[in-house]
Amino acid sequence: ISRYSQGTYISSWHPGSTASFSFNGTGFTIFGLQSNTSGDFIVSIDGQNHTGTANTTETTYLAPLFNSSILSNSMHDVNSLISNGGGDDGDRKNNDDGDDSDAGDDDGEPNPPTMEHKMYQDSDLHFEYLPQEAWNTDPAHVNEFKNQSGHSTSMANASLTFTFTGDGITLFGSIGPTQSSSYSVSLDGGPAIWFNASMSWWSCDEVLYHASNLGQGQHRLVVTNGFPGGGGGGGRGPPGPGQSIQGRQQVGGGDDPSQTGTGTVGSFDFDYAMVQGANLAVTSTQSSSTSPTSTSPSDPSTSTSLPSTRK
Repeated sequence: ISRYSQGTYISSWHPGSTASFSFNGTGFTIFGLQSNTSGDFIVSIDGQNHTGTANTTETTYLAPLFNSSILSNSMHDVNSLISNGGGDDGDRKNNDDGDDSDAGDDDGEPNPPTMEHKMYQDSDLHFEYLPQEAWNTDPAHVNEFKNQSGHSTSMANASLTFTFTGDGITLFGSIGPTQSSSYSVSLDGGPAIWFNASMSWWSCDEVLYHASNLGQGQHRLVVTNGFPGGGGGGGRGPPGPGQSIQGRQQVGGGDDPSQTGTGTVGSFDFDYAMVQGANLAVTSTQSSSTSPTSTSPSDPSTSTSLPSTRK
Protein backbone atom coordinates (compact mmCIF):
# COMPACT_ATOMS: atom_id res chain seq x y z
CA ILE A 1 0.00 0.00 0.00
CA SER A 2 2.99 2.31 0.51
CA ARG A 3 3.46 2.36 -3.28
CA TYR A 4 0.18 4.23 -3.72
CA SER A 5 -0.25 7.99 -3.36
CA GLN A 6 -0.40 8.82 0.37
CA GLY A 7 -0.71 5.09 1.09
CA THR A 8 -4.33 4.75 0.00
CA TYR A 9 -6.28 3.30 -2.93
CA ILE A 10 -9.67 1.84 -3.86
CA SER A 11 -10.08 -1.41 -5.81
CA SER A 12 -12.85 -3.43 -7.43
CA TRP A 13 -12.96 -6.73 -9.33
CA HIS A 14 -16.68 -6.72 -10.10
CA PRO A 15 -17.96 -5.86 -13.61
CA GLY A 16 -20.34 -2.93 -13.47
CA SER A 17 -18.69 -1.33 -10.42
CA THR A 18 -18.38 2.43 -10.80
CA ALA A 19 -16.47 5.35 -9.33
CA SER A 20 -17.59 8.92 -10.07
CA PHE A 21 -16.43 12.45 -9.47
CA SER A 22 -17.08 15.98 -10.76
CA PHE A 23 -14.63 18.82 -11.29
CA ASN A 24 -14.27 22.25 -12.82
CA GLY A 25 -11.44 22.59 -15.35
CA THR A 26 -10.05 21.54 -18.72
CA GLY A 27 -8.60 18.09 -18.03
CA PHE A 28 -7.89 15.28 -15.59
CA THR A 29 -5.80 12.13 -15.17
CA ILE A 30 -6.72 8.91 -13.37
CA PHE A 31 -3.75 7.12 -11.78
CA GLY A 32 -3.62 3.55 -10.50
CA LEU A 33 -2.18 0.07 -10.89
CA GLN A 34 -1.27 -1.59 -14.19
CA SER A 35 -0.65 -5.36 -14.03
CA ASN A 36 -1.39 -8.70 -15.70
CA THR A 37 -4.32 -9.21 -13.30
CA SER A 38 -5.90 -5.80 -13.95
CA GLY A 39 -8.84 -5.44 -16.30
CA ASP A 40 -10.57 -3.14 -18.77
CA PHE A 41 -12.71 -0.12 -17.96
CA ILE A 42 -14.95 2.50 -19.52
CA VAL A 43 -14.61 6.17 -18.61
CA SER A 44 -17.65 8.35 -19.31
CA ILE A 45 -17.05 12.11 -19.55
CA ASP A 46 -20.28 14.10 -19.59
CA GLY A 47 -22.04 11.06 -21.03
CA GLN A 48 -19.43 10.26 -23.71
CA ASN A 49 -17.82 6.81 -23.27
CA HIS A 50 -14.12 6.05 -23.71
CA THR A 51 -12.54 2.62 -23.30
CA GLY A 52 -9.28 1.84 -21.51
CA THR A 53 -7.33 -0.99 -19.96
CA ALA A 54 -5.09 -1.46 -16.93
CA ASN A 55 -3.97 -4.90 -18.14
CA THR A 56 -0.23 -5.00 -18.93
CA THR A 57 2.53 -7.59 -18.73
CA GLU A 58 4.52 -5.50 -16.25
CA THR A 59 3.33 -4.17 -12.90
CA THR A 60 3.40 -0.39 -12.56
CA TYR A 61 2.11 1.66 -9.61
CA LEU A 62 0.92 5.25 -10.01
CA ALA A 63 0.47 4.58 -13.72
CA PRO A 64 -1.67 7.03 -15.71
CA LEU A 65 -4.68 4.84 -16.56
CA PHE A 66 -6.66 7.50 -18.40
CA ASN A 67 -6.12 11.11 -19.43
CA SER A 68 -8.25 13.81 -21.02
CA SER A 69 -6.88 17.33 -21.50
CA ILE A 70 -9.00 18.93 -24.25
CA LEU A 71 -12.19 19.66 -22.34
CA SER A 72 -13.97 23.00 -22.14
CA ASN A 73 -13.20 25.11 -19.07
CA SER A 74 -16.39 24.23 -17.18
CA MET A 75 -17.94 21.64 -14.86
CA HIS A 76 -17.58 17.99 -15.94
CA ASP A 77 -18.96 14.69 -14.64
CA VAL A 78 -16.71 11.61 -14.85
CA ASN A 79 -17.79 8.01 -14.29
CA SER A 80 -15.39 5.02 -14.40
CA LEU A 81 -16.93 1.56 -14.88
CA ILE A 82 -15.29 -1.88 -14.66
CA SER A 83 -16.12 -3.64 -17.93
CA ASN A 84 -14.67 -7.11 -17.15
CA GLY A 85 -13.53 -9.21 -14.20
CA GLY A 86 -10.09 -7.66 -13.82
CA GLY A 87 -9.22 -5.13 -11.17
CA ASP A 88 -9.18 -1.36 -11.64
CA ASP A 89 -7.23 0.08 -8.74
CA GLY A 90 -7.95 3.78 -8.94
CA ASP A 91 -5.39 5.70 -6.90
CA ARG A 92 -5.61 9.39 -7.58
CA LYS A 93 -7.62 11.65 -9.85
CA ASN A 94 -5.88 14.90 -10.74
CA ASN A 95 -8.03 17.86 -11.80
CA ASP A 96 -6.49 20.56 -14.00
CA ASP A 97 -8.24 23.81 -12.97
CA GLY A 98 -6.49 25.88 -15.65
CA ASP A 99 -5.07 25.60 -19.13
CA ASP A 100 -1.73 24.21 -17.96
CA SER A 101 -0.97 20.62 -18.92
CA ASP A 102 0.01 17.99 -16.32
CA ALA A 103 3.58 17.48 -17.45
CA GLY A 104 4.51 15.57 -14.30
CA ASP A 105 7.46 15.89 -11.98
CA ASP A 106 10.45 13.73 -11.14
CA ASP A 107 8.52 11.22 -9.04
CA GLY A 108 5.94 10.58 -11.76
CA GLU A 109 3.19 12.61 -10.12
CA PRO A 110 1.51 15.43 -12.08
CA ASN A 111 2.45 18.97 -11.18
CA PRO A 112 -0.35 20.93 -9.50
CA PRO A 113 -1.82 23.81 -11.51
CA THR A 114 -0.21 27.18 -10.75
CA MET A 115 -2.69 30.00 -10.23
CA GLU A 116 -2.60 33.33 -8.43
CA HIS A 117 -4.00 32.99 -4.92
CA LYS A 118 -4.03 34.93 -1.68
CA MET A 119 -3.17 33.12 1.55
CA TYR A 120 -4.97 33.91 4.79
CA GLN A 121 -3.27 32.51 7.90
CA ASP A 122 -5.62 31.23 10.63
CA SER A 123 -4.75 34.27 12.78
CA ASP A 124 -6.07 36.76 10.21
CA LEU A 125 -8.95 39.02 11.25
CA HIS A 126 -11.07 37.70 8.38
CA PHE A 127 -11.67 34.61 10.57
CA GLU A 128 -14.09 34.49 13.49
CA TYR A 129 -13.98 31.58 15.95
CA LEU A 130 -17.04 30.92 18.12
CA PRO A 131 -17.33 30.36 20.95
CA GLN A 132 -13.84 31.72 21.58
CA GLU A 133 -13.30 29.50 24.61
CA ALA A 134 -13.87 26.38 22.45
CA TRP A 135 -10.83 27.12 20.29
CA ASN A 136 -7.11 26.98 21.04
CA THR A 137 -4.00 27.88 19.06
CA ASP A 138 -2.05 24.71 19.84
CA PRO A 139 -3.24 21.94 17.48
CA ALA A 140 -1.29 18.69 17.34
CA HIS A 141 1.94 19.01 15.31
CA VAL A 142 1.47 22.79 15.03
CA ASN A 143 5.19 23.08 14.32
CA GLU A 144 4.45 21.51 10.92
CA PHE A 145 1.73 24.07 10.08
CA LYS A 146 2.27 27.15 7.93
CA ASN A 147 4.18 29.67 10.04
CA GLN A 148 3.72 27.24 12.98
CA SER A 149 0.23 28.70 13.46
CA GLY A 150 -3.16 27.01 13.65
CA HIS A 151 -6.54 26.83 15.39
CA SER A 152 -8.11 23.71 16.90
CA THR A 153 -11.38 22.68 18.56
CA SER A 154 -12.86 19.42 19.82
CA MET A 155 -16.22 20.90 20.80
CA ALA A 156 -19.40 20.03 18.92
CA ASN A 157 -21.06 23.06 17.31
CA ALA A 158 -17.90 25.19 17.54
CA SER A 159 -17.70 27.23 14.36
CA LEU A 160 -15.23 29.04 12.13
CA THR A 161 -16.52 31.87 9.93
CA PHE A 162 -14.44 33.27 7.07
CA THR A 163 -15.51 36.30 5.05
CA PHE A 164 -13.56 36.80 1.84
CA THR A 165 -13.69 38.40 -1.59
CA GLY A 166 -12.83 36.19 -4.56
CA ASP A 167 -13.99 33.47 -6.93
CA GLY A 168 -12.78 30.33 -5.11
CA ILE A 169 -11.78 29.09 -1.67
CA THR A 170 -9.65 26.24 -0.28
CA LEU A 171 -9.27 25.43 3.43
CA PHE A 172 -6.20 23.52 4.65
CA GLY A 173 -5.69 21.63 7.89
CA SER A 174 -5.06 18.22 9.41
CA ILE A 175 -6.46 14.75 8.86
CA GLY A 176 -5.79 11.83 11.19
CA PRO A 177 -7.07 9.20 13.63
CA THR A 178 -8.29 11.74 16.20
CA GLN A 179 -9.75 14.24 13.73
CA SER A 180 -13.47 14.86 13.41
CA SER A 181 -15.39 12.55 11.10
CA SER A 182 -18.29 14.99 10.94
CA TYR A 183 -17.83 18.67 10.18
CA SER A 184 -20.06 20.75 7.96
CA VAL A 185 -19.43 23.65 5.60
CA SER A 186 -22.04 26.20 4.55
CA LEU A 187 -21.26 28.78 1.86
CA ASP A 188 -23.18 32.03 1.46
CA GLY A 189 -26.02 30.82 3.63
CA GLY A 190 -26.53 27.63 1.63
CA PRO A 191 -27.28 24.19 3.09
CA ALA A 192 -24.54 22.42 5.03
CA ILE A 193 -22.34 19.86 3.27
CA TRP A 194 -20.78 17.26 5.58
CA PHE A 195 -17.13 16.17 5.44
CA ASN A 196 -14.80 13.73 7.19
CA ALA A 197 -11.25 14.45 8.42
CA SER A 198 -10.79 11.09 10.18
CA MET A 199 -8.09 8.94 8.58
CA SER A 200 -5.91 6.07 9.81
CA TRP A 201 -2.75 8.20 9.40
CA TRP A 202 -1.96 11.79 10.36
CA SER A 203 -1.09 14.45 7.79
CA CYS A 204 -1.11 18.25 7.72
CA ASP A 205 -1.51 20.70 4.82
CA GLU A 206 -4.48 18.68 3.54
CA VAL A 207 -7.48 20.11 1.69
CA LEU A 208 -10.45 20.19 4.09
CA TYR A 209 -12.75 22.04 1.69
CA HIS A 210 -12.61 23.55 -1.80
CA ALA A 211 -15.13 25.46 -3.89
CA SER A 212 -14.58 27.25 -7.21
CA ASN A 213 -16.52 29.35 -9.74
CA LEU A 214 -18.33 31.19 -6.94
CA GLY A 215 -18.46 34.45 -8.85
CA GLN A 216 -16.48 37.56 -7.92
CA GLY A 217 -17.67 39.37 -4.82
CA GLN A 218 -17.82 38.87 -1.09
CA HIS A 219 -18.57 35.39 0.27
CA ARG A 220 -19.17 33.99 3.74
CA LEU A 221 -18.12 30.47 4.69
CA VAL A 222 -19.09 28.77 7.97
CA VAL A 223 -17.43 25.55 9.21
CA THR A 224 -19.10 23.75 12.13
CA ASN A 225 -17.51 20.88 14.03
CA GLY A 226 -19.73 17.91 14.89
CA PHE A 227 -23.49 17.75 14.89
CA PRO A 228 -25.50 20.97 14.57
CA GLY A 229 -27.49 22.12 17.60
CA GLY A 230 -30.95 20.62 17.55
CA GLY A 231 -30.08 18.31 14.63
CA GLY A 232 -32.47 18.09 11.75
CA GLY A 233 -32.58 19.58 8.30
CA GLY A 234 -29.74 20.55 6.10
CA GLY A 235 -28.14 17.56 4.52
CA ARG A 236 -26.11 18.12 1.43
CA GLY A 237 -27.03 20.88 -0.96
CA PRO A 238 -25.91 20.81 -4.60
CA PRO A 239 -23.31 23.27 -5.91
CA GLY A 240 -24.62 26.29 -7.77
CA PRO A 241 -24.42 26.53 -11.58
CA GLY A 242 -20.83 25.98 -12.69
CA GLN A 243 -19.56 25.57 -9.13
CA SER A 244 -17.21 22.79 -7.98
CA ILE A 245 -17.23 21.47 -4.40
CA GLN A 246 -14.47 19.12 -3.20
CA GLY A 247 -13.45 17.48 0.07
CA ARG A 248 -13.63 14.18 1.94
CA GLN A 249 -17.39 13.91 2.02
CA GLN A 250 -19.32 11.75 4.44
CA VAL A 251 -20.26 8.24 3.31
CA GLY A 252 -23.80 8.41 2.02
CA GLY A 253 -23.38 11.54 -0.11
CA GLY A 254 -22.79 14.09 2.64
CA ASP A 255 -26.05 13.48 4.53
CA ASP A 256 -26.56 15.19 7.88
CA PRO A 257 -24.95 12.77 10.41
CA SER A 258 -27.35 13.97 13.10
CA GLN A 259 -30.02 12.23 11.04
CA THR A 260 -28.08 9.15 9.92
CA GLY A 261 -26.25 8.50 13.20
CA THR A 262 -22.87 8.42 11.46
CA GLY A 263 -19.76 10.39 12.31
CA THR A 264 -17.98 11.26 15.55
CA VAL A 265 -16.92 14.59 16.99
CA GLY A 266 -13.14 14.75 17.08
CA SER A 267 -10.59 17.49 16.71
CA PHE A 268 -10.93 19.99 13.87
CA ASP A 269 -7.50 21.51 13.20
CA PHE A 270 -7.38 24.45 10.79
CA ASP A 271 -4.19 25.92 9.30
CA TYR A 272 -4.89 28.47 6.54
CA ALA A 273 -7.10 29.40 3.59
CA MET A 274 -6.30 30.17 -0.04
CA VAL A 275 -8.62 32.49 -1.98
CA GLN A 276 -8.64 32.42 -5.77
CA GLY A 277 -9.20 35.72 -7.55
CA ALA A 278 -8.78 37.68 -4.30
CA ASN A 279 -8.38 41.44 -4.04
CA LEU A 280 -4.62 41.39 -3.50
CA ALA A 281 -4.61 45.04 -2.42
CA VAL A 282 -6.43 44.16 0.80
CA THR A 283 -4.31 42.59 3.54
CA SER A 284 -4.63 42.09 7.28
CA THR A 285 -1.66 41.94 9.60
CA GLN A 286 -3.41 41.49 12.94
CA SER A 287 -4.21 38.24 14.69
CA SER A 288 -7.51 37.22 16.22
CA SER A 289 -7.56 36.20 19.87
CA THR A 290 -9.36 33.01 20.78
CA SER A 291 -8.14 32.40 24.32
CA PRO A 292 -6.92 34.69 27.10
CA THR A 293 -4.05 32.28 27.80
CA SER A 294 -3.08 31.49 24.19
CA THR A 295 -1.49 33.66 21.56
CA SER A 296 -1.12 33.22 17.83
CA PRO A 297 1.57 34.89 15.71
CA SER A 298 0.48 37.58 13.27
CA ASP A 299 0.83 36.79 9.64
CA PRO A 300 -0.06 39.05 6.72
CA SER A 301 -2.06 37.75 3.83
CA THR A 302 0.27 37.09 0.94
CA SER A 303 -0.03 36.44 -2.75
CA THR A 304 1.24 32.96 -3.56
CA SER A 305 0.57 29.88 -5.63
CA LEU A 306 -1.70 27.02 -4.66
CA PRO A 307 0.58 24.48 -2.93
CA SER A 308 0.62 20.76 -3.46
CA THR A 309 -0.89 18.71 -0.63
CA ARG A 310 1.25 15.66 -1.46
CA LYS A 311 3.73 14.54 1.13
